Amino acid sequence: MSTISPRKTEEAEAPLLTPLKSPLPEGWTRGLLRRAYLLHYHRKSQVLRRLLRLARRRLFPSAARDLPLVESIETVPLTAGWRRLAARKLQDRRLRGADRRAAQLLRGEFEFLHHAIPASDPLDWRQLAKDAPHLWRFQLHYHEFLLDLAAAEPAEREARHQKLAWERVQSWIHQFPMPDRSAVDDAWHPFCISRRLPCWFTLWTISPPDEELVSSVLESAARQADYLAANLETDLGGNHLFENAKALVLAASFCRGGPADHWRDVGIRILQRELPRQFLDSGEHFERSPMYHALMLEGLLDLADALDETSASLSGELGQCIRKAASFLEDILHPDGSLPLFADSTHEQAPDPCGLIAEARSTFSSTFDTEFRPEPSRRRGGYWLYQDTDDFLIFDAGPVGADHLPAHAHADLLTCEISLFGQPWIVDGGVFDYEDSSMRRYCRSAVAHNVVTIDGTEPIDMWSKFRVGYRGHPSPLRETCEEEFSCAWAWHNAYRRLGVSRLGRWWACRPGGPWFCVERAEGKGRHELRGRLHLHPDVKVARQDPDACKLSRGAESAHISFFGPGRLELRSGWYCPEFGLRIKNTVLEWIVDAELPACFGWQLAWREPPAKSKLIMRPGEKPLLHDESDEGSTTLHPFPDDVK
Repeated sequence: MSTISPRKTEEAEAPLLTPLKSPLPEGWTRGLLRRAYLLHYHRKSQVLRRLLRLARRRLFPSAARDLPLVESIETVPLTAGWRRLAARKLQDRRLRGADRRAAQLLRGEFEFLHHAIPASDPLDWRQLAKDAPHLWRFQLHYHEFLLDLAAAEPAEREARHQKLAWERVQSWIHQFPMPDRSAVDDAWHPFCISRRLPCWFTLWTISPPDEELVSSVLESAARQADYLAANLETDLGGNHLFENAKALVLAASFCRGGPADHWRDVGIRILQRELPRQFLDSGEHFERSPMYHALMLEGLLDLADALDETSASLSGELGQCIRKAASFLEDILHPDGSLPLFADSTHEQAPDPCGLIAEARSTFSSTFDTEFRPEPSRRRGGYWLYQDTDDFLIFDAGPVGADHLPAHAHADLLTCEISLFGQPWIVDGGVFDYEDSSMRRYCRSAVAHNVVTIDGTEPIDMWSKFRVGYRGHPSPLRETCEEEFSCAWAWHNAYRRLGVSRLGRWWACRPGGPWFCVERAEGKGRHELRGRLHLHPDVKVARQDPDACKLSRGAESAHISFFGPGRLELRSGWYCPEFGLRIKNTVLEWIVDAELPACFGWQLAWREPPAKSKLIMRPGEKPLLHDESDEGSTTLHPFPDDVK
């Protein structure tokens, strides 16, 4: 695989697939409508808190006031929980290439998001990140790179690793003693503080600073915790507020004296309120991003270790959240242990998912459900999952995100991913960056997902970097069994503005294949439907017929064929499995121009010759899928009892 630098010109970043039109009218009315949708979906308390926060920053800038000196702060005796937390962090950093990154740091180079910047000597933190993307600056100020220095293998680690780590901390403290105007958006941003303080405490657990540094590190940590407690991200909420609360609780469990009790009270109060809100009954984190779900599970495990059963008011609820969150994560993983790339998900930002699940099972083994699941299909919240040994389908029939917090949502209603032979074959586009760039717009667009679009128009209005205006919502997910097949289907109403009342996707899967997918649009008038399937870059495509292709990955092969009216085209797209990394891939497009209601579909076969499938559509009747193979014929009923 070849990588492409994130620091290219805007022209070089242009997507290979044609951008879709906004669902909102052009001109000044679009801006008004976007803000109207924002006010409609966001909670009034969010809007009020955001306005108050902006007013406070404008009227009382941080540079105008000093944080008081925190006295009588000291560390508590090291607990077994903190040792477990530190050991888990080190193991994860080693799995993710700590040795390589530690060597870079020793050379004076910082690399995040596939972009490296050499540091000056002495290190000038402000100059280093001056022209870097916002997320790169955040990554710098998280200080998670300190754990790479500590995690380098013992044979390679020298005393200079520890010395360099604490030198970096000390230089940061010297250059950012207080939250000035230029620092509050990065170095002293509440989210950066929330990620940085646990790293300092973990590094301290592994290799404490020299005695002459202890007081300055503790004083800075206490001031940051105080600032965080006074600047919680209540206007945003979600994973940011969870991280704020987690950092305060961890700070209070590592330190004592001064305001430590206040940090603990604030953090626990937020967690007691937010845990039931943020983790759904299915166990999924409510922002519906697999990557952020994994990060939240890591946070839950951190809290359980740091509290070490010293907080009876929270430990029971933590255990239940961990059980549900780990079980959910276990269900949605591909056979190779990788995350689905739905919403703002990448493979390199979250800890190893299998490691998180193993840690949760080891720590809370008595609370896990060990019931044997004989059926290959299962439902988990808004997802339908089908697994036959190393063949796996995940169908996302849930909403794109929380209506009041859709920052990480993509236009991916009814999308899917598929693994065959234990490896991903049909993939999501992923996410390239968090800048207001053409690649950000591409990755959030429906064109980057395995969905059907109508008339070249986006189903959801994605604007700015994290905003969502007009949107559609899915119907409840339904499932049944027919013949040897497990079936599931759902609809969404995102194209109602175009006269398409609903757009549906139906699946039929059986062990060994074939797997069928039928798409149906209902409404009035003539419309163009485009169904897209994004192939993993390692999957090679050979056109066999006008409506069929042979797919191959290594020694394995599969066949995909489309049925119903339409034509097949092969295009190029981007696959972004990590921030700052994009790889060209093949996208299959099936294009239909028809009067509604209209249907088309496709089948995927890999362990036997592909069957001959025919979609039967008669006016006023339900569609039928007729399948003929060497074993005989089968007639299936897409969308049973759901189509008039």
